[in-house]
Amino acid sequence: MEQFGLAGRFYYSRLNDTGKKAYRLLLGGMNEQKTKIRISDHQLAAKDLKKIYSAINLDNPEMFWPDYYKLKWINSLSGCTALPSYFYEKQEKETLYAQLHTWMIHVCGQIPSGVSEGEKVWMIYDYLARRVNYKKDVLALSNTVIGPMKKNYHASVCEGTAKAFKLLCEAAGIPCIVMIGDAAVKNSETVLHAWNMVRLGNAYRHVDATWEISHAHMRGIADDSRFLKKDSDMTCYSWNRTEVPLCR
Repeated sequence: MEQFGLAGRFYYSRLNDTGKKAYRLLLGGMNEQKTKIRISDHQLAAKDLKKIYSAINLDNPEMFWPDYYKLKWINSLSGCTALPSYFYEKQEKETLYAQLHTWMIHVCGQIPSGVSEGEKVWMIYDYLARRVNYKKDVLALSNTVIGPMKKNYHASVCEGTAKAFKLLCEAAGIPCIVMIGDAAVKNSETVLHAWNMVRLGNAYRHVDATWEISHAHMRGIADDSRFLKKDSDMTCYSWNRTEVPLCR
């Protein structure tokens, strides 16, 4: 598992030079679980810092220990210092990271050699849809890869499931993005939602393992109702289309 390589980190690529520098400094500091990280020689606005935190969160699903939902920082005349919080102490983090690595190798090791990229994505989609129990728990579980990975538990919401999907796809050699937007539910009500976009060859497609969970649990297997969809198929979803590739 290449833990902190920046190649292929989609949201990192969307930042300006100041944001990229802050991203790298924050990423390295949070890897070491520092509680104070100088990330800029200039003051940063809340919206800019939020965008940087979000980029790290969505680009790096294997980095499950920072609490991205507690955004704290200090702006001074000399620059900006981030004050991150963590879900786990270092020893527990290392134990869980080793378990995550083992799980990732186990799951991807069951994908037969010689299958197409689309078949690899399908196997991961079906696996997560059947495995995950949609359940809101503490953020450290349901909103990270730890919920889907956790043995005999598997509780996760859309964010944790989408992160697990990205982790497994990229371990199998499939470029993948965690998507954030809105999805329509009953009575046209919209809710904040996370799903994925994968790249197969030169084409991008949407995949939503979370919305397949209940169907897969009932039938014992997923179907393709949320699998490899074009933008035009995503009639119940909305997202910032200027920020991500088109799925044509």
